[in-house]
Amino acid sequence: MRRVISAALLAAPGVATPGGTCGYECKTDADCGGCGSAGVCSYPHGKDATFLPTMTSCVSAPSEGVPKDPPTDAKDSAWPDQWSADILAWTYPGWGSDASESKGRFYYDKRYGSKLSYTTLRGKPSSTVEAWNSDVDGVDKLFFNTGKLCLGFKITDPGLKDNNKVGIEHPDWMRRCNEAGFAKFVGRELITVDGKEEWADHYSCRILYEKVNQSIVFQNWHSLGLGSVPKGLPLRVTGGNSKPDPNQSPRMNSVWHSNFTVGETASSAADFQWNPRCLGPICFGCKTASTEEAEEFFGHPVSKEHFSSVDFISRGRFLPLAQASSSDLRRAAQRKPGRPFQGATFQATMQK
Repeated sequence: MRRVISAALLAAPGVATPGGTCGYECKTDADCGGCGSAGVCSYPHGKDATFLPTMTSCVSAPSEGVPKDPPTDAKDSAWPDQWSADILAWTYPGWGSDASESKGRFYYDKRYGSKLSYTTLRGKPSSTVEAWNSDVDGVDKLFFNTGKLCLGFKITDPGLKDNNKVGIEHPDWMRRCNEAGFAKFVGRELITVDGKEEWADHYSCRILYEKVNQSIVFQNWHSLGLGSVPKGLPLRVTGGNSKPDPNQSPRMNSVWHSNFTVGETASSAADFQWNPRCLGPICFGCKTASTEEAEEFFGHPVSKEHFSSVDFISRGRFLPLAQASSSDLRRAAQRKPGRPFQGATFQATMQK
């Protein structure tokens, strides 16, 4: 049975999002006592909505002292055309209560796409890069590069039957969702940025795909410009998916932005213009990919002609395993095999 447990029981001890427990899944306001100065459990589309665990989370929403200006307007949620920011993400990959933290920097340019460079991924140090690349060979793709392996996926929409290809996000995506009738204003709330709460307008866009029994929810908190962060910048963005894929589309993922850079100094075209050679989901030549490792593994430079070779493809599946793990190195340093791998004779040992 899918259920949500009290936020006090969910998070790993000592791990906190900006504002404490803000962004944690919840059922009641009591679950959100540690979220900012006025923690409550937010039900952006009401308590009767289906797939609640994809959207309900703790927010800081005071009932008094809420500013009336500027007026609420979904148009104010539009991103700058080019910007970057540090990120902290809090992710529930599936229907369980386990969550993890990721850190890094996000880059966006409406001409080319967006990119995430991680320093921490799911609680572990990482150099992984995700790039949403605009119009590669006529197709928008998501590339996921771990440094050892690069994967590429077409960006698709399960709710579109005939042509389910979709492009990268528009900077005014919440305005478009609102004008299409899918979005609603949830409330004027507080988001913690660099240890200080900033006022933001909370909007939520929910799309129901009845034919495939799927619900997707995107929430956005944009700055009102009443503090240190300029008006319109996204302080928090949350995505929810009722058919989660832990590797691509988690059940609920909240991202907080800080340390913004806006304008042409935020990124360069080369940050986004990836055009690797891909065979199905496996790609070669991704940015920051270790081409040297691939060439050393195969014994020769990799070219597109190799993609028609069955032997090449079969061997390529083992590339992620090519590097020795820490346990491999420990075993290699041992002069003698461990007791579980020893036999009475040399021959018996070799058969272990």
